[in-house]
Amino acid sequence: MGLVRIGGRVSRGMTAQIGRRFVPIAALLVSMNLASAQQPDPGQSQPMRRIPERAGLSKASLQGTVRDEDVRAVPAAVLTIRSLLDGTSYQATTDVEGTFRIRDVPLGVYELKAVRDGYESLVIDRVQVSSPGLVVLGLQMKRVNPIVPATKGVSGIPGNAQTLTGPEAPSSPYPGLRTPSAETTVAPAAELLPPASANFEIDADRWNGLILERPDGELAQGWEWGEVQDEAGFTPHRYAVLAGSSCIAAVSLTCRQLPGLPHSILYASRGPLLDWQDERAWSGILPVIRRVAERHRAIFLRVSPAVPHDDLGVRVALARHGFRPIPDDWTTWNAPRLVLTQSLHGDAADLRERFRKGTRRDLAAAQRRGARVRVARDRADLLAFHRMTVAAGREKGYPVRPLARLEALWRAYVAGGDGVLLLAEHEGALLGGVLGLRFGRRAHLHRATILRRGEGQQLHQGPLLYWKLIRWAKTVGCDEID
Repeated sequence: MGLVRIGGRVSRGMTAQIGRRFVPIAALLVSMNLASAQQPDPGQSQPMRRIPERAGLSKASLQGTVRDEDVRAVPAAVLTIRSLLDGTSYQATTDVEGTFRIRDVPLGVYELKAVRDGYESLVIDRVQVSSPGLVVLGLQMKRVNPIVPATKGVSGIPGNAQTLTGPEAPSSPYPGLRTPSAETTVAPAAELLPPASANFEIDADRWNGLILERPDGELAQGWEWGEVQDEAGFTPHRYAVLAGSSCIAAVSLTCRQLPGLPHSILYASRGPLLDWQDERAWSGILPVIRRVAERHRAIFLRVSPAVPHDDLGVRVALARHGFRPIPDDWTTWNAPRLVLTQSLHGDAADLRERFRKGTRRDLAAAQRRGARVRVARDRADLLAFHRMTVAAGREKGYPVRPLARLEALWRAYVAGGDGVLLLAEHEGALLGGVLGLRFGRRAHLHRATILRRGEGQQLHQGPLLYWKLIRWAKTVGCDEID
């Protein structure tokens, strides 16, 4: 099984350790049997489509939740915001979890109104949208007539508890998403986000804090990665299970509607995050995934956890909860199976000394021959890097994601200081580039393109780019580079 590259080429002279070798087969959970619909073959290349560019920096998105006095979700509430400047209105409806999102809202001052049958109308006279990005709101509506609390089954989902015995007990169409037994019920201290607090607002900082507090936190489970996926048509759904103040399980799912079908697929890249032997964590997170699968009519959930391939305990735990291994060793939408990591402990001299002698010689030659690496400054640099990547893809026969994807990564990471695009040049000619991302104290080589024809083949700009990326990761406080 060969090295699965994130992008570009890993220099043979770079000293790196195989820090993690992940399960060589992704786990697959079939959640619905469709007699009339064919499941998509993930091994077949799918045509890429261009995603329209996002709105400019003068617009924002409003996102939040609507709950009642008992902190229950208020679904089907219609929210309308009206500009106090020109009267323009924008509208959204809450989903079954009481969440809403209004995109592409120009900066300004708005009146907000929320209405729903059985509730008093909520009116907020002034909502200030003063900066681009995400504006998070937590709203509360008051019921006109109080309701009697519903009984709950052992899963915690409202409804009458039933005991199913014998052959008449129906089998679940969601293998692995079983209602937890009495022995595996979530402990009283554990709760699902959002917790029972009217003031709670889930946002990027809170979510990333929960993920990074865990020893298994991954970039693909972070808030920003979900936003990048959202721009590509995969809607993120984020859930965590808390025991007191500790996060015992978390998952960021992305949901993609299948073209022409009333069904979707779910994917948890590098997730879920939990102690694989902790049944309390499983019992907390699986019912939530089940509700998402039912709501979006998902045909399967695919996961690719960052766990060692030879960890038998993880394999057993996944199988016990209904997951099945994918027989193919490679598909077009895998996370990397083999990951090389390098420790960044020590100063620059220590790091450089770990390289092979030939690599150190190439670094010196690249600088002596006039190769230079600079930080990309603007969209023009981004376009130049994308054009170079497209040209390399055509020459070598591999697919390249559209420019919109690169722009989304720039907005989510580079613009906020959690990423960098480095470009290698010689006498004004672009010879290569690497895109690095950071999540917590780990840096990631996300994408690389190195031209190796003609003049570029003699300049050794590849090792020079990787060395500059390592220096950047060290500068921003990372302990290792992935």
